[in-house]
Parts: sequence; structure tokens; C-alpha cells
Amino acid sequence: MRKKNKSENKAMGALKQYDLNKYGHSKVERQISYVNIPSFSLRVETLLNPSLKNRPIVLASPFIKGARVQECSDEAQREGVKKGMLLSQAELLCSSLEVIQPREEIYSRISSQLEKDIQKMIPLFERENKGKGFIDYTGLEQIYGGVADFHLELKKRINFRYSLSPDFGISCNKLVSKIAAKSLKNSHDDITLIKASEAKSYLAPLPVEFLPIISEISDRQKSGRWDVLDDLNLMFIGDLQRLSVLHLEAAFGKMGRILHDFARGVDFRPVVPIERKSSIVVDFEFKQETNNCRVIFGTIDDLANKAFVQLDEEQRCADSCNILLKYADDSIKEYKIKLKSPLSKISQIKPKLIKTMEKIGERRLALKWIEFELLGVEKAAVQLSIFDTQPQKLHEQITKIQKLFPGKVLSFEQKRNIKKRNA
Repeated sequence: MRKKNKSENKAMGALKQYDLNKYGHSKVERQISYVNIPSFSLRVETLLNPSLKNRPIVLASPFIKGARVQECSDEAQREGVKKGMLLSQAELLCSSLEVIQPREEIYSRISSQLEKDIQKMIPLFERENKGKGFIDYTGLEQIYGGVADFHLELKKRINFRYSLSPDFGISCNKLVSKIAAKSLKNSHDDITLIKASEAKSYLAPLPVEFLPIISEISDRQKSGRWDVLDDLNLMFIGDLQRLSVLHLEAAFGKMGRILHDFARGVDFRPVVPIERKSSIVVDFEFKQETNNCRVIFGTIDDLANKAFVQLDEEQRCADSCNILLKYADDSIKEYKIKLKSPLSKISQIKPKLIKTMEKIGERRLALKWIEFELLGVEKAAVQLSIFDTQPQKLHEQITKIQKLFPGKVLSFEQKRNIKKRNA
């Protein structure tokens, strides 16, 4: 029996997931949007080092044999460099190419912060990758306003905080919204909105490679099993639309059903919100950029106090806190404060907070925005004192515990009764 390769297992997993979601779908027309920040990691690098703008640059690991290009700028693409290309080949094509060692930790941290900001505005957000994800806006117009207005406001917020400009595709499902957002790459539009009735005709002229499942099929062409795409001259999605589900199943097996639906813009997959660790976030945007240390330090102190007041009111504790700063040159700086013991009062971090402020004061660049965040927030454990300073009967305290944990503790009276029964 032939072993299934990695791509086959992945494709069959997608098929099972698609089937599970298909039978639980609602007849209400959904509004799903796709958030896409193209070349996210590369854009973060240009923010951290503005001198890289408008230059042919790539993200790659130059010290690894056979390294490949992870991301490349538009200037590098014009020289013939492509994502996935061997770095040695890219350097031959572009003599002025600048190679940047990827810094995944930084990209992940900024991406995580970006996701938190999106979830502040809309809870139904599913992360797909760094700088990319889905939003389910179905039925939220009465709460957040028109779908286009909401996404323009979200774009403005992301642009202000991170100097990153996302593209948005909005449609009736994940498939069409993602394709719509990707199609904005070479346009000057902010948003593409595709209605459910327009999905099929919108997809028809696009190459079959726009369908995500095609990449799984292409991976298996090496074995010669899936060369039917070429044999049947299936170049565009419209070519797939002309074939029945029986024809597609005969050609592609079980995945033919997904191809049949996807080609017609049908996709039942739900948006699954990401699970976030609980945190408390407070921030402040300066109306006018400032490098006045007294104003900056006062603002940080106010934000920290607000966060800890909320923490105390909710009777919770945190494991660490972050201070995030955005400067006038759009660079972002993060300071983390962590102690060995859980944080419940601002007095615990005061010494480290003062030292952090001193570091912030060394950089005399004007600030635009400050955020203070308490991380790893959870319910504080309550220690119930049995032996109080005031004289009380021990069984009264045990009765108090028993009320909190019924069935877990026996009072003295219950113990005496048990002893009498056993005597």
C-alpha cells in the first residue's frame, strides 16, 4: 500500500474540516473580510531602518547553505528576484541586492500586538499568519456601523500606530475575501467588496492558482498523478466552473467536491477567533508629538496607575507588564518589566518603572503614543486564614471553608457523629 505524502495528508485534513463546517453553516449571508499586510516582515524591517526604503532588499539567512529568499521588495522584484528563489541566484540577478537576516521574534511580537489592537475593535478575528487574518462582520452593522466605514477606520488606526497599510477584501466567505484582498496588491484601492451574487463571475477570469487547494494538487504533480490540470487545459477558474462535480471527482478524487464549490465561490469555513491570554491595556495618544520628559513620565505613571486600579478592582494579578512607545519617526520601542512574584500592586514595580523611565529619557525623540499593558492576568488566589488574631472557634472557620468547598471538608460535629455511628 502506497504511503500518503505530507501534502496529501494536509489536503485530506482540509477536506474533513471543510465537510464538518459545511453541515453547520447558516443561510444568513455572511460578511467576512481578509486583512492583508503584504510582505509584513519586510515592511517591519523598513520601519526599524528607514534607510532601506526604495532599495532592492530580501529577507534570507545568508549563512545557511542553499538559503532561499523569504521576502523581497518591489525594487528587487523588478530585477527578477522572486520569493522562494535561491539566494545565490538572486544575488546574481541583482548586484546591489541587500540581504537582511530575518528576526522572527520581532515580527511575532509586533504581529501579536497588532492582533490585540484589531481585537479591541472587533472580537471575531482569526489569525492566519503574521499581518494576515479574517474578520467576521456578520450582523455587526448596528453595533459598529457600515462594513466599509469600519474597515477604513481600522486601516487608519493600524496606519497611525504601526505605519503599516493593510489591504481589505470583503465578501461572503473566507475564500473570496482573501482573493479579493490579494488582488489589491498592484492597485491604489483600500478595499475590495464582492457581493455573494458577484462571487462566481469575479473568480471566473482568475488563474486556477488563486484557489488555495490548487497548491496541494500542484505539490503532487511530481508523481504524475495530478497533471490533469494541464491535460484538461484547466488554466482559469472559469474552466473549472464549466465542469460538473462528477467530472471533477473523476479527475481529482475526493478533492473534486471542494474544487467544485471553491470555483463557484462557495466556502462554508467559519471564522474562529484566536484565544488570547488575558491582559489589561491602557494607552494614550498625544495630540501633538512631545519629547518633554515630565509629560512623558507623568503619562506613563498615570497609565500604570489606571491599569493597577483595574487589576485591583477585578481582584486579579499579572505576571509582567509592557510599555510600548511609538516615536515621531514611526519607530516602535518596547520595555518589559517582570518580577519573580505575581504583580498585584504598582508599588511592586516602582523601582523598575523608574529605571525604565530613565532609559526612555535618554532618547530625546518626540513621542506620538504610549501603551501600558499588564500581561498574564488571572484571578488572584485567595488565602483563607483559619487562625485569626481574634479568638474564634476552629470549627466555625472550618464551616466557612466548607461553604466555599461543599462536600470537601467535614466539620467537628460531622466527625463526632461519624465516630458515634462507628462506635
